[in-house]
Amino acid sequence: MPIYAFSYCLASHINVIYKPNQKMGFRLEGHEGMIYKMNPSTDSLLYTAQLPYPHLTRYQFVVLNSTDQIIDFEPFYRTTHHTTQYAFYGRALTKQAQAVHLSQVRYQSPGHNYTKQAMSRHRLHPRDEIPTFHIHMHPKDVDTMYNQIMEEPVFHVNLTRITLDRLEQYSDLEFSLGGQTSKLFDKLTFSIQFIKEQSIDGFRKFKIRSCATDPSYLREKIYYDMMEAANMPSSKASFIRLFINGEPQGLYLMVDHLKSPFLNNIFGGGNKDYREGALIQGQMQENPMAKGILKLGASLDYLGSSSTDYIEHSLNTSAYRVVSKPKTKGLEALVSFIKFIHQQETSLSFKAWHRTLDVSLFLKHMALELLLGHTDGYIGAAHNYMLYQDPGQQGRWVWFSTDLDQTMGNTLKPSSGLLDRFGLWKMAPQRPLIQQLFRSQAVEDEFLSILTDLHRHLLNPTILFPYIDAMQRSIAQDVVWDQSINRINYLKRHQPQVYQHELEQRVLQLPLGQDFIDRIEDRSVDFETAIKGKVEGHPSIVSLYDWFRETHSLFNAYSGSLHKKSARIIAQIVVSLGSVVTRAFVAAYKQAAANAAKNGGAANTSGGGRTGTKEAVMDALTRKTGMSMEEACQILNVTKEADLSKIAKSYEHLFGVNDPSKGGSFYLQSKVVRAKERFDMERAEELKAKAAQEAATAAAKEANGTSPPPPPNNAS
Repeated sequence: MPIYAFSYCLASHINVIYKPNQKMGFRLEGHEGMIYKMNPSTDSLLYTAQLPYPHLTRYQFVVLNSTDQIIDFEPFYRTTHHTTQYAFYGRALTKQAQAVHLSQVRYQSPGHNYTKQAMSRHRLHPRDEIPTFHIHMHPKDVDTMYNQIMEEPVFHVNLTRITLDRLEQYSDLEFSLGGQTSKLFDKLTFSIQFIKEQSIDGFRKFKIRSCATDPSYLREKIYYDMMEAANMPSSKASFIRLFINGEPQGLYLMVDHLKSPFLNNIFGGGNKDYREGALIQGQMQENPMAKGILKLGASLDYLGSSSTDYIEHSLNTSAYRVVSKPKTKGLEALVSFIKFIHQQETSLSFKAWHRTLDVSLFLKHMALELLLGHTDGYIGAAHNYMLYQDPGQQGRWVWFSTDLDQTMGNTLKPSSGLLDRFGLWKMAPQRPLIQQLFRSQAVEDEFLSILTDLHRHLLNPTILFPYIDAMQRSIAQDVVWDQSINRINYLKRHQPQVYQHELEQRVLQLPLGQDFIDRIEDRSVDFETAIKGKVEGHPSIVSLYDWFRETHSLFNAYSGSLHKKSARIIAQIVVSLGSVVTRAFVAAYKQAAANAAKNGGAANTSGGGRTGTKEAVMDALTRKTGMSMEEACQILNVTKEADLSKIAKSYEHLFGVNDPSKGGSFYLQSKVVRAKERFDMERAEELKAKAAQEAATAAAKEANGTSPPPPPNNAS
């Protein structure tokens, strides 16, 4: 087969991305016997050639062996009309005909989030293509990185970034592994930082997320896109193809890091005179078995007026980490904010709240945590958030949600068939910021309005599903490529004992941990099913379609009950939301009950009245412990009717094997303690009820003169 390397005056350059050290070529439609050779380009992944007669032909890239025989070819022809400057081999869909995005939410409630000055990220996060990132690092550094996974050493690397129409090269970047749980998987997570004034659209720090736990690949992307559509200042995310030294790593999600210069770009428009304020990370979750004040996690509880009051001195650590700070100490600024929270005891401070905190933004974050099942956020776990004090808003605090992978039914915790799948709002009494804010009727009203607006504009399947479908199409070929890559679990290979300890600590000891790890390792939930199908046999995940269908249906039941003013239905919704701990839904219930009574309805006879009943007592116990009896039984591995000795034996065993001093888990040990407390409180209530019943029976007998007569005297 003849091989040509022609150069025409009418020729147009074409470039293709493929594996390094290959022989590449192309052929023209109708002239398949004639192969045109391509040459290596400025990056080892890139091959280039000139296309003869570009306006007259269609062409196809091919792979050649050492004797110039075709060993692979693209199953389609590219048209010169749609040719991009840099193509990725095998991808027919190189550019989306229409950018994939969600429309902006139109809120009923007032308020905005001061994002008008934000710098554009259009080139950084393109909506219509998937850029290629090629990391160049010393081979010894690659070995070190994989041999020292837990240490996270930082390496200096070079980067080639290739988009459809540009090739960009950057030098001396910082590159490292990232994440915690992600280190347990074959597909690792990374972070990258541009230095020496280099950037993309003025942004320099990014997380390179693996999507390893999510077979749909879309959850984090959806969450970030929803925050953007909801007019919430936040990170953006976009997909990339990642290579290291020519080796394919797969399809990744690149996410903006909140560290400088992100805050300047978002709130200061990149102005060099903008001085960033304090950025605080809520880094530790609530854990009753943790040391000292760390039990509370980053809950924003008031512990004192000094910043030292928020440091657990026995460990010299805090649940709050100062990520970046101005000249004044960041933790001191946070303490002042916490003090403010705990001084607001009436609704008269509504204006003060808005001067101190972007209340509307915070309520949007809490609404999304609920609607999208963000179990590791502020409500559910008192962490995975950041607070930023923006000097441009006279020191007002701005809220950011972080770590969004375990959302929308991708979970380690059992869910219920309720709108609040994971009982997040049961934790609200232990979140001071929520508890204090919701003293204000205006805040309650705005929260309900935000819930409705987000549901109407973002969670309606008729709006959301076409967007999900378009994203699925845009990454489908790359998902196939990603799943074809042979990977090695480096932590398991090089440090098997560390791997097993981390696996038990972070995954296996959680209720759905075994199922979670099994489906990831076995790839038992395929891409299509994870998005549109019915996931069977894996309680740790549901498909995206099922999640949003159920959420839409449950929310409609809630909002529909408001319109119908049905006391019975609203009572059920209030309980299902777990929102009896907040006045917002309680107020809605009370109003509906009053309306129902006025219209001839009787809440008590329709099932709405539970006060004083056994069910009400059990609900109260569940709220107090944050755990239902069903969950307590599951954790202790006993039935509800088990005798005390069996419960005690199970408790002592599980508490002992999870002793942190012996390599156990604080988290699981705390769950064991809560489960035992739930049993104890349940039994105490049963004994109390039994004693009350016996006393009432005895009193009734005495009042009715039904006491048995004394035995007759035995006269001799």
